Amino acid sequence: ATLRLQDSSLFSAIAERCAPSLSAFKHLELSNLLWSFAKLGEQSKGCKKLFKAAATEALNRSRGFSVVNLSTLAWSFATVRIKHSALFKLVSERVFEN
Repeated sequence: ATLRLQDSSLFSAIAERCAPSLSAFKHLELSNLLWSFAKLGEQSKGCKKLFKAAATEALNRSRGFSVVNLSTLAWSFATVRIKHSALFKLVSERVFEN
């Protein structure tokens, strides 16, 4: 993503491959994955499915995410303009706790 090389078909393939196995991703890996998609503005159907799956995963194991990881997720969702109220509520609660 930092090279700003856009290849939507590649990102779609990555999204489809990663979405079913997000439980195997570490918290930082998950937030960085979404950051890379958001950084390049990827918004294909497969990418949107990835974001929704990632939100579900983050909600299911929310205690393991640092505030930094959660803020990266929130930034990623906001950047690609995908709304997920439960995720944003979680982020706000965790920020308030700290």
